[in-house]
Amino acid sequence: MTTWWIGSKDDKNYQQIYDAMDVMKTGDTVECDDLGKDQFIAFLRSAGRWNDSICGFQATEHIFFDGGGSISAEEPKVAWEANNGTVLKTYVRHLPFMLESFRRLKPDKNLPDLRAMRGFCRLYIISGKTIAESIEAMERLQKGTESLRQELELSMQQNFNKMSHGFSARKCGCMSGRIYVECCGKSVESPSHKEVREAVDPKKPVS
Repeated sequence: MTTWWIGSKDDKNYQQIYDAMDVMKTGDTVECDDLGKDQFIAFLRSAGRWNDSICGFQATEHIFFDGGGSISAEEPKVAWEANNGTVLKTYVRHLPFMLESFRRLKPDKNLPDLRAMRGFCRLYIISGKTIAESIEAMERLQKGTESLRQELELSMQQNFNKMSHGFSARKCGCMSGRIYVECCGKSVESPSHKEVREAVDPKKPVS
């Protein structure tokens, strides 16, 4: 199986990429598996949202999911295969977030065999089978990388605690990687989570 990038005929011509996105009305370029590419392009053609002179696609080595936020491109990544060899990849720290996102995906209203989601500067159009098999693989990977993920979160918070702009105050102290409002359900982190945070750097707790 092959993975695909859908955008312009020339993926180095940025103006053509922008023009192609305008024609496709996607807002971003698209990453797909085989079924996703074929059905999505067929849908775009039928809707008059494809121009053969500028729109195009290229094969890629894998589909990469970037959950956004503050992260280094050098951080550890995990990869897995699904649906007869489709390769997918994400950051270790983004794995729990991506797994939860995959679990929430529903069939697309226009293309019921596919699942669509928007990521960081990308639109993903992927077959339901690839998603289902990915969930099983990601659950296994999450168990095997949880200690590493917590180490990475701890290191990130320690680095942020040394800065003066206070951005780290938005991150919950329980090492979930989420901001307070997402993890604790309110704008102030839970006392038990704050205790975990203060154990990271007792000389400089973040309020």
